[in-house]
Amino acid sequence: MDDDSSSDEDCLHIFQEEYAADDAAWTVLFESSSSEEEELRVDRPRTANKRRDFVDAYMRVVSNYFNGRESIYNEVDFERRFRCPRAVFNRVHDHLMGTPPFEQYKDPTGKPGIYPLFKLVGCFRFIAYGDTYDRDDESLCIGETTLRDYVKQFARLVIVAFGPQYLNRAPNKQECQVISQEMGERLFPGCLGSWDCKHFAWKNCPIRLAGQHQGHAEGGKKTLILEAICDHRKYIWHANFGDPSSMNDINVLDRSSIVGSMLSGDACLKTDPYQVNGTMRDWIYSYYLEDGIYPDCAIFVSTYKGPQETRRVQSQKAQDSTGIP
Repeated sequence: MDDDSSSDEDCLHIFQEEYAADDAAWTVLFESSSSEEEELRVDRPRTANKRRDFVDAYMRVVSNYFNGRESIYNEVDFERRFRCPRAVFNRVHDHLMGTPPFEQYKDPTGKPGIYPLFKLVGCFRFIAYGDTYDRDDESLCIGETTLRDYVKQFARLVIVAFGPQYLNRAPNKQECQVISQEMGERLFPGCLGSWDCKHFAWKNCPIRLAGQHQGHAEGGKKTLILEAICDHRKYIWHANFGDPSSMNDINVLDRSSIVGSMLSGDACLKTDPYQVNGTMRDWIYSYYLEDGIYPDCAIFVSTYKGPQETRRVQSQKAQDSTGIP
């Protein structure tokens, strides 16, 4: 027992010495590193606020676009530069005004800060052009970091305000019936729209992502894929943007969220029975028009490539005349 207790005390003593040595070494290391950081740290002076004239900029923007018929730029200019009709801008404006950060604030001296209209215009222009955040600093008097925060909050507010109605939802039963009836007048009864993918060139694609975003489309350029479902009114029911162009339409379809919703039953796309060429159709789902790349499924009706027969030529013309992109 005495030998065991003495050996335990010796081991404990050795452990305490080693721990103390390690602790001292780590202390010296941290102290040296912190001292080196203090030596290398450069105190940068805080950038002074720029003297921006918000009132003058506000009057200039109002005179350009928001002065009724007296505006310098007309509706065509507005839609081209904001990438949306004025009705869409006004609707977003009416929903977001009065919600932080789209409120009027004053500085400690009582002078007005950035006008809410400025903030909304800055968000629209940034989304429209996809340029740097300080692009409109001269005209809107909004700094880079300030506009970045506004754009992030703008996106969140738009999703909350308009998401339940516009963002990736399936038409309800009444909407399915209306669309099917209107498409029936265009010789496609039971159809709910068009399903397709579109490649968009990514000019500023990072080098580390170049491989997966370089595909066959657009002459081998680096692109992003937009998967969309829309009806004859150009109403987009589903949109998924961002898949790399190394994927084809079938790969995009395999990972499509709308397909998962259909399989799980969350997206109910059933329609009433309809008649085609004298035959009553009672399918489980409606169908969509597509360009022929998708697999042979009951929900897809593809176009004829180079039709020669009269009935196929007429079918091709009827599909082109639906107005669905």
